Amino acid sequence: MEDTSFMSATEKGKYSADAHIAEFYDQTETQTEDVGLIRRLIAGDGPLVVFEPFCGTGRIAIPLARIGHRLIALDESEVMLARLRAKLESEPQAVRKRFQTVLSPVFAADWPAEVDLVLFGGNCFYEVSSSDEQRALVWRAASSLCPGGHVYIDVDDHQSVELSPAWRKPPDQVRRAFPSGTCEDGTVLEGSTQTVWYDVHARIVNYVRRLTVTHPDGGTTHHEWRETCHPVVMGEILAWVREAGLTVEATFGDQRGGPYGPESRRAVVWARKD
Repeated sequence: MEDTSFMSATEKGKYSADAHIAEFYDQTETQTEDVGLIRRLIAGDGPLVVFEPFCGTGRIAIPLARIGHRLIALDESEVMLARLRAKLESEPQAVRKRFQTVLSPVFAADWPAEVDLVLFGGNCFYEVSSSDEQRALVWRAASSLCPGGHVYIDVDDHQSVELSPAWRKPPDQVRRAFPSGTCEDGTVLEGSTQTVWYDVHARIVNYVRRLTVTHPDGGTTHHEWRETCHPVVMGEILAWVREAGLTVEATFGDQRGGPYGPESRRAVVWARKD
């Protein structure tokens, strides 16, 4: 049994091609340092109303709900939200009651108003395809926040005005990529990426992603879609934040809250709406 389909990044993409992707995501995305940093930043406040676009399977959102905050969790992938909801079934009723999940592309939904915190965690800026869209996320966050509310941004920092050589892959090179691995029921995911073109000065990469899913019965399904990525640097994030009328209260160079510097691998920003 074989099914081959083509999906654009604006339709389904890598998080919706197959239900096993959410399981594999949870196998690989296990870090907790950023959750700890967020908890320290909001310590003594609350309960807060927290909005997390690109919430995925709830890695960040569920721990915040456990300590009393109300979560509005949005994602465009039914696969990811289904796994989040399954996790919530094992949580106490008080935690479940603090959750609202929204299935929608991030720019198609009406964002909630007067929230205390907007979370852009786990490299979610790479789920949109251009600096204009990344900037628009910051502006929408500013519009959603109540006075005194905060936005948290955490993304890889590529520390280069031009596209880093690490992203300038030749078009004939096929590379293993997320999701690639074996799930609990024996389903095997084999993901790959292949650069189509890149723009050094605009810092944009366009590539094709492919996914082969081999099921325990030996059947396979094949998926393919195109994506565009704009790697960001700290300077442009700070510019977007300030343009949106937010005040930068802190910057960090890692998810543990270490200081930001020229060698930092991440750009983490904590900003307030006055």
